[in-house]
Amino acid sequence: MSLYYDTVMRFKFGNYMEVHKKWDGHDYPFFKGQHELLLKSLDFEYPAYKVNAEIVKSLYRDVPVITDRYSVVILPFAPKYWRYLKKIYEYYLNDSNATVYVVPIPYYYKTWDEQLTDEQMDTSAYPENVEILDYRDFDIKSFHPAKIVFQNPFDEWNTVTSIPGQFYSRVLREYTDELIYVPFFRTYDFGPEQGPDYNNMDYYV
Repeated sequence: MSLYYDTVMRFKFGNYMEVHKKWDGHDYPFFKGQHELLLKSLDFEYPAYKVNAEIVKSLYRDVPVITDRYSVVILPFAPKYWRYLKKIYEYYLNDSNATVYVVPIPYYYKTWDEQLTDEQMDTSAYPENVEILDYRDFDIKSFHPAKIVFQNPFDEWNTVTSIPGQFYSRVLREYTDELIYVPFFRTYDFGPEQGPDYNNMDYYV
């Protein structure tokens, strides 16, 4: 029941605890008249209900404590790149408040004119201790996890490979509170003296 129950009821009905009509059909909440009519019309004995205070108290004691749980969906797109996700996977797996889902997604190579080749999808090469889900059965939009971890942020602009459009970064960011990008290659610290790397830094994502 809302903490503002009384306020809402008084706003709608005024002093709703005072009878303002003299017949039994009062709008709310006086049902005594209707209850008496019901008892007269029954052809069996109306069951009597008693509240056991101890049982009620025990119900409150048994209510589980609700923690601040959240869900994490990890979207690897090739088993050979799982090693770059392993640490973040283990990090969330060891968080007692997190529920982790690993949902591998397919990828495609592109031809010179950017046509997609056959789907590349191999789930057999993931570690045996990692439970994986079929992306075709996982409705990430409806699920709306707190965090999504993915490896391919380039959408259709990647000229070498691509992934299904529903997993483009601009789409995923609508389905989660936090979209996390983990590169599928190793990055190193560098400065202005590494000219090409330094200049291309803004285009990693």
